[in-house]
Amino acid sequence: MVYEFKLKTFMTKEAFLTQRAFESFIMQNTQDFNEAVENPGNYLVIKKIRCVSDDQEQLEYRYALEKLVLADGKGARKVTLKSGEEKMPLAQYFSEKHTLLENSKDDNKSENSLIDKIRAFVEKKNAYAEFNRKVNEKVLGQPNLNQITYNVFMWLKGLASGSRIKQNAMVVAPSGCGKTETYRVIKEILNKEIGVIPIIQLDTTKLTTEGFSGKNTDEFFAPLFAAKTNGIGIVVLDEVDKSLTPRHTSAGDNVSHDIQGQLLTILEGTEFERKDGKSIDTNNTLFIASGAFQHIRMEKARKELAKSRGIGFTSEAYEEYEPEMADISAEDLLEYGTMPEFLGRFSTFINLKKLDRDTVGTIVKRYTDEYARQLDCFIELDEEAIDYFFQEYTKSCFGCRCLKNKVWGIIAPVGMKIEENPLESGTYCIKIHGDRTELEVRDVAISPKWQEMLECC
Repeated sequence: MVYEFKLKTFMTKEAFLTQRAFESFIMQNTQDFNEAVENPGNYLVIKKIRCVSDDQEQLEYRYALEKLVLADGKGARKVTLKSGEEKMPLAQYFSEKHTLLENSKDDNKSENSLIDKIRAFVEKKNAYAEFNRKVNEKVLGQPNLNQITYNVFMWLKGLASGSRIKQNAMVVAPSGCGKTETYRVIKEILNKEIGVIPIIQLDTTKLTTEGFSGKNTDEFFAPLFAAKTNGIGIVVLDEVDKSLTPRHTSAGDNVSHDIQGQLLTILEGTEFERKDGKSIDTNNTLFIASGAFQHIRMEKARKELAKSRGIGFTSEAYEEYEPEMADISAEDLLEYGTMPEFLGRFSTFINLKKLDRDTVGTIVKRYTDEYARQLDCFIELDEEAIDYFFQEYTKSCFGCRCLKNKVWGIIAPVGMKIEENPLESGTYCIKIHGDRTELEVRDVAISPKWQEMLECC
């Protein structure tokens, strides 16, 4: 009698769970478990699998269980072995399993320890209010930011309670709105409060359909496997707008739909198994898809202007409309060819905005305060300077990323003069007018650096 009994690998936590079911299976099909194990006629047919280890450098072998063979009476049954298969006596299997079982217990302890830390965090008094406040203190100018923080917090509560409630989010985020800073700040706060929770940004433009050049899903989600948290983490699918717009091969196949289709079950939540047998549970994973969707904004702006001003509207009217400020809805994405099944995996739709002048001014002031502490001098900005930096922000495709460089580019030449000419008394002050600077000396006893130290005390 030959029993088919599939086992993922000997090396994973999931294998341990399957092995327990395997023990139960043997006990149900034999009169005495110990006798079945010791009977030399009972054996497994296993397959040796050559694969690459986690560090991608060293080759290693794993074994997949193909069949369980139980003796008929006292005689062993013969099974024709295929290429790569070999026999393993049950006694040898269960003696080796002990070590593997201990490794699996360690994996369980690691995951349970992280869950315990998450539970302690979400059960603190006013936990969400404090979490949301800390994020909003560092990420400015986004009234919808609390939708992201709430989604993250509810995901954590789901992990803590065991319900694993998660609301995947689609974030429409024009360049320079603070999207990357948002994820960085959330990661910083969670790492401080809980420990290492992976927040992984993946560029979806690198994902291709199986069989084409580029990364398949196994390679694409490798960082989540490397985290070794059984899928606990936040995965940011960046540049997702480029994967939602229909793209066709020469044969007429819609590549974008194929890519979206590959992600459906992973986004929904599944036991995601790679070809090497390793698996993670994406029910534990919060997915946030984000993109600028600029092409859809532009098209939406054109349609709105055509309705209100007729077909022959001018480029000046188009600029006046400010399409980057227009909200994008799920209906807009459906209209432009996104799969309904893919959008259905995202229960929350969040629009972030380009920053206004006041917010840009506040961010620039933070940068100048930081440089003032480094140079131990005063730095002052006038309204003309704020206008200049706001214009640079709106012109740049890098958004806020360019602001710090612009500020430093203006301050650095004056900073060199300060370092080359230290004062015996008084303190330097850099005054910024537009894109110009003026250096003066102020007769003050306490410099910015000392003033900050005194305030801290």
